[in-house]
Amino acid sequence: MNDFRYVIGYFCPWNTLAFISASIPVSFFILMIFMPETPRYLLSRKDKIQASKSLQWLRGARFHDQVNEELNLVSVSAMPTLFDVD
Repeated sequence: MNDFRYVIGYFCPWNTLAFISASIPVSFFILMIFMPETPRYLLSRKDKIQASKSLQWLRGARFHDQVNEELNLVSVSAMPTLFDVD
């Protein structure tokens, strides 16, 4: 990342370089707003319908048939942590 700044900084002023460097984390922050909650988190909240929708969104339309099977695997693997009281 520092090499990127050195190369771009050679061709542009410091304030433009600062704007470019700040735009990368800001864009990631904006994109993370649109990410759904993880299916494991939603299963821990006992929301199986939203977990299924989230997994479908994360996997895409091609894997529609495999979502329920994977959701069952996630719920089984998350089972010990779902009921932890600590």
